[in-house]
Amino acid sequence: MQNEDPMVCVVEGDLVVDGPLVIRDLDLYVPLWIKGSLIARDLVLSLDAQVFIEGDLKLTGNLVTDGTDATHLVVHGEAQVGAWLRPSHRGAIYLPASVPDPLEGDALSARLAPTLDPRRGLALCEHVLAGQPLLRD
Repeated sequence: MQNEDPMVCVVEGDLVVDGPLVIRDLDLYVPLWIKGSLIARDLVLSLDAQVFIEGDLKLTGNLVTDGTDATHLVVHGEAQVGAWLRPSHRGAIYLPASVPDPLEGDALSARLAPTLDPRRGLALCEHVLAGQPLLRD
């Protein structure tokens, strides 16, 4: 199923999630437009996920961008994240300079929890949803 009629999911104000926010979009292309800030434990963008944040991104945990070329993350305000994990080098990711460089490739593999394989994006989503750590201490 594809998004035949152009559609955007709009949040008028802040989006506060008590836990992780995992967005997996496969060929639907329905962007999430947050007119305020996004506050959550973790944010995981998988497959074709698209998120546009006019305010700040505040994560007490990690940001994971594991998408396709269609993936977008745009943060217009400030950003606070524990670590940025980027198993795939794809997508358009626009973050403020305050965000640390992403963990990618061998550096990511060396830091991942022993039960994770960076080539299995679904496992990352499952770990985050279960509240399990993604990184070694």
